[in-house]
Amino acid sequence: MHFKFSIRPLLVAVIFSITACSSDGDNIGGEPLTVSDQQPQQFLGAGSAVAGAAENAVAGTPIGFFETPIGRVLAAGEGNRTLYTFANDSIGVSTCLASCAAVWPPLMATANQQAMLDELRANSALASIARGLSVITRAGTQLQWAFNGMPLYHFSGDAAAGETNGENLDGDWFVARPLPIEVADAEGFSGGLLRGAGSINAGINEPALRNSIYDGLTLYTFTLDIGGFSDCNAGCAEDWPPLYADKGAVGADGFSVITRTGGAAQWAYNNQPLYFFIGDSEPGDVFGDGADAAWFVARP
Repeated sequence: MHFKFSIRPLLVAVIFSITACSSDGDNIGGEPLTVSDQQPQQFLGAGSAVAGAAENAVAGTPIGFFETPIGRVLAAGEGNRTLYTFANDSIGVSTCLASCAAVWPPLMATANQQAMLDELRANSALASIARGLSVITRAGTQLQWAFNGMPLYHFSGDAAAGETNGENLDGDWFVARPLPIEVADAEGFSGGLLRGAGSINAGINEPALRNSIYDGLTLYTFTLDIGGFSDCNAGCAEDWPPLYADKGAVGADGFSVITRTGGAAQWAYNNQPLYFFIGDSEPGDVFGDGADAAWFVARP
């Protein structure tokens, strides 16, 4: 079967006013961040919700994404530079202070931005990636942007938009990435289905080795997978390629990262590992649905 899609991207963003921090990373004050000529792609939204949010933003920088050699990365701030998360942080808590923050300047927020975010969330005006955004309190009363609960930082070693020199530095710092999954409406699938988005990690511990052939292809679950473990390995995984996750990936809204046999990371939804089907070749193909009475289209 092949269906035409009406896409509801999971990559939806709100444009926010973002204020620069000083070189020590802990000063909320200073001049507003400026937007360079090279803008990151904005997370496209639907309807008036995102348009209204953009309308309320003043002298701000959109949090968006760049396509880079290591995939899609979140970007914001002066020069629209790449954003990172720190493995030693925990949800809602930054441990990068003092000298650390001089090398990894936090993406600071203001009380007004936090209030705007809370208002949009209360009015159900946030979707997908915008839902992943939050504002946390650093040591003291200083505010910082977070994504899926993890505090966001720039890297002082990145000088231009799209640079990712901080990726996997010290084995603790990773680029912040939008979810490599979209929700799409399709005839015969009430509520839509899930599909891949962007270039996908190839399952090797090397972020630059990626597959773009799965962009837009339908995702599936396997009924023999139980308890968040994948039972599809070896030859099975050749026919049903896993949706591999990048190192440092953080899940939210039902999406999580599991560890496969052999150590590779794989995306899961509601604890069900996600796969592509080798028989699908273009967006809209769902040839794997019902295969062996064990494979079914993944649905939100």
